[in-house]
Amino acid sequence: MNHCVDLAGRHQLPQIEVLNEPDTLHKIPPEIYATVVNEVGRQIHLQVPGTQVIVAGEILRPHRQGPKEQNYFRDVARGLFPEHHDVVGIHHYRDPGPPSATRFGSRLAEHRHVQRVAHHKPVMTTEVGWDLPRLNGDEELVARYVYEELVTSRELGLLGCYLYAHQEAPELDYGLLRLDRSPRPAAHAIRRFVKEMEIGV
Repeated sequence: MNHCVDLAGRHQLPQIEVLNEPDTLHKIPPEIYATVVNEVGRQIHLQVPGTQVIVAGEILRPHRQGPKEQNYFRDVARGLFPEHHDVVGIHHYRDPGPPSATRFGSRLAEHRHVQRVAHHKPVMTTEVGWDLPRLNGDEELVARYVYEELVTSRELGLLGCYLYAHQEAPELDYGLLRLDRSPRPAAHAIRRFVKEMEIGV
């Protein structure tokens, strides 16, 4: 807890997530995670009031045909005090499927479902991306999917969209940059999206 508060204060972070993937990575029982979020969130709001607290949603489980629902966050939400977190962060990988791949009929219906489970707190994507080998090494297709995902996120009104990952890696290659730091087409797709945002396209 002290580490989160110190990190947020020292770097004046606009947002901080209380643990990444508490169920998937850390196997923390939902009632324990809720207690951690409540206390960390309370301390951050007291000591670093400009920092938003993100609770890890774990509402959707990755699948190529569209993310599946999982119940972890429903159990977490029973113990959460809403005043101690500001945002619900979700991961909704659907690679190698396209951004439109969903089990809810449409991305809008999927988003509305997430909002209900999140008790209508603001929602942001804290991880999404496409593993290059799973798309047969097609960098242009990854770029198209990244651009489409950013546009979709904007249209749905998500608070933000963090793409995974920064740089190529041997085991899982979601990188927007190659190992030599040269940009892949996906990086140019992000630049295009940002420029369109700036001019109001």
